[in-house]
Amino acid sequence: LEFDLGSVVVTLGQEDYSRPKPYNMTVPGQASAWRLWCRSLLLPVDMKEPLGPRVFIWGEPVLRKYYTIYDWDAKQVGFSVAGESPTISGDGQSGSPAIGAPPAGSL
Repeated sequence: LEFDLGSVVVTLGQEDYSRPKPYNMTVPGQASAWRLWCRSLLLPVDMKEPLGPRVFIWGEPVLRKYYTIYDWDAKQVGFSVAGESPTISGDGQSGSPAIGAPPAGSL
């Protein structure tokens, strides 16, 4: 899955957003019945317009894969791949580039 945020694309592979194996769930209205279910880790949310109706929370899948920095004053969120050193233009560090990083000294 790719989420295009304009200047940033957040990418999740199937291993990022799906459970590693199915889980058992009882079937409503049937005393001893159960079924195996596979379910995404993305959380759907039932909201009315203007935000809804097709809304979900990235939550755990994105927070596992990306390191996020929140700049409350500038109302920005910065993303970098978790576990890698970010490369911010001009600093020469290795790793993946920082995506939407807040301005230096803002945090």
